[in-house]
Amino acid sequence: MNKKRVYTRFGLGIVFFLVLYTGVFPYVMSNGIGIVFSINTIGSTTHSLEDSLNLETYVIKGASYYLESNTVFQDLLNKIENKDTLGMDYEGWIISTEKTKELIDNAITTYSILIDKAESTSYNYSVLDALARFDYDTFLVKNKLNPVIFSKIKESLSQGDIIGILKTNYANFTEISNMLSSLRNELVNQNLTDLTIILNINEKYSETTLFGSYVARIFNEIN
Repeated sequence: MNKKRVYTRFGLGIVFFLVLYTGVFPYVMSNGIGIVFSINTIGSTTHSLEDSLNLETYVIKGASYYLESNTVFQDLLNKIENKDTLGMDYEGWIISTEKTKELIDNAITTYSILIDKAESTSYNYSVLDALARFDYDTFLVKNKLNPVIFSKIKESLSQGDIIGILKTNYANFTEISNMLSSLRNELVNQNLTDLTIILNINEKYSETTLFGSYVARIFNEIN
């Protein structure tokens, strides 16, 4: 089997099931990044398919933590949204917040290891060339994507900065974690006077998901 197809099939990606249309196949956040880490030589070190699949394992593991954290958070959001009928369950909300933060922190730890390993793994330069020649502007308009989010992706991928994509995910996870800490403090003090911080966290989850989905679209397109 063609190695490029192997990388694409397995994918380096955070899995986010974004069913945008009825019956559409789930998108995979950052799917396809695996093809960038291919068989090349840096000095005397040769990297293989096994190296890429090893990296993929970390991304999928991080994906699992992220998905679980978002699931727990959405349940928390629903409970707080319905506080007038369900009651002000601060103790339960704190438990859910702590669980959400624990999971996103696990994703952060996993990504820290991933980035460290990725930085010492060589690239498939034919894929980098395809990314450099990709028509990002036409793709943006054609697919009616969010231009603010997409511009960050274009800046990284067009320059072959794959590590930058991974670091953006890492930064997004970290921001979510910090906001969850602030939310927990408000809940401990029973000082949830409005839903601003809740909505900010929810929007950051959405932004993070879209970022990964757009990356997946691009890698799917070049393959």
